[in-house]
Amino acid sequence: MTVEERSRAEVEAELAAARARIAELEALEGERDRQAKVQSALYRIADAASAAGDMYEFYRTIHGIVGELMYAENFYIALYDEEHQRVSWPFHVDTLDEAWPDPNEWADMGAGQGTGTTAWLLRKGVPTLLDNAGLHALIDRG
Repeated sequence: MTVEERSRAEVEAELAAARARIAELEALEGERDRQAKVQSALYRIADAASAAGDMYEFYRTIHGIVGELMYAENFYIALYDEEHQRVSWPFHVDTLDEAWPDPNEWADMGAGQGTGTTAWLLRKGVPTLLDNAGLHALIDRG
């Protein structure tokens, strides 16, 4: 059957299928690129960890690498001591807040700085996407 003999609907259906396949392949390529960037970042963090002589510089390096992958103008690192149920914030970069806990102090979970969103996430134990409305709902629930 020649192109002239096929109906317009058949040709349009084939074109739509081809466009859908192209979009699928482009999405797969985008995902592969994202995975390659994440893997490269993980290797760079591992290299920085093995060469770290100063923890603050190591945290700065992590901040820079994460900043290449996503928005990180407001960024902090929290360390969690599960055995003693305490948390520490040894590194932060924040464009608004200036009141951060001393990086050398550990807060008891459930008291002081150990009652905020970070402590909640640590207790929950799973990555969570929390938008502004979700954050306010948590605050309202105490």
